[in-house]
Amino acid sequence: MVDRREITAMDRSSLGNGAESFLKILGLIDRTILPRRIFLANGEARLVLQVARGRAVLDVSPDQRGDASAGMAAAIAQFCMAGLYMTHRVEPASRAPAGFSSIAIVNAQGRNGSPEDGWHYRFSDDGWPLSAPSGASFSSLEAAARIVRAMLRWRSASGELLQHRALIVAIAEGLPREASIIIGETFAVAATQPAQLGQVVSRWR
Repeated sequence: MVDRREITAMDRSSLGNGAESFLKILGLIDRTILPRRIFLANGEARLVLQVARGRAVLDVSPDQRGDASAGMAAAIAQFCMAGLYMTHRVEPASRAPAGFSSIAIVNAQGRNGSPEDGWHYRFSDDGWPLSAPSGASFSSLEAAARIVRAMLRWRSASGELLQHRALIVAIAEGLPREASIIIGETFAVAATQPAQLGQVVSRWR
C-alpha cells in the first residue's frame, strides 16, 4: 500500500471545454519524469495512465493496447469530451513501460492526416489540437494554444472583420521559431518572436 504522504492531493481544474482538458492531460504527461500512475476522473469516466520521462501509455495489459499511440489518443480524447470538470491524482510506480510523448499523442489522433512539412500547428475550429511539428516541445504547443484561444475570442467579437484578407501576426516568446498556427479550414496566424517581426511584415508587403 502506498503511503498517503506520497500521493499528490486530488485537484480540480477550472471549468473548460474538452480541448482545455486534453491540453491539461498532455501537460501532466510532459511534466512527469519519475515513474507514476496518473488517475483521471471527470464525473462521467475514469482513465489511468502509466507515465515516466514525459511519456505515457494507458494502464491496461499489453494485449489490450492494440495500436498503442492511436488508441491512447482516442481514449484521452473520449475522456476529455465526456465531462466538464477533471480531477487527477498521482501515485508513485516502480516502473513504467516505454510510452508516447505529448506531441506524439497529438499527432496520433489521425484527425487531420500526418503533420505537414514545415513548422505548423493545426487546430480545429473549436481549438482542439490536431497536429504539431514532430520536433516541437509541449511548451510550444501550449504557446500556440494560447494564441488560438485569443484568436477564437477575437473572431467571435469581430463580426465581419475576419471575412477579408488580413495579416495577423502574433508575438510569441514560447515558440522557438517562426510558425504558422492554422485554425479550422480558413483561419491562419503567423507567430514569430519579437526580433523577427520586421522581416515578417516586409515579406507580407
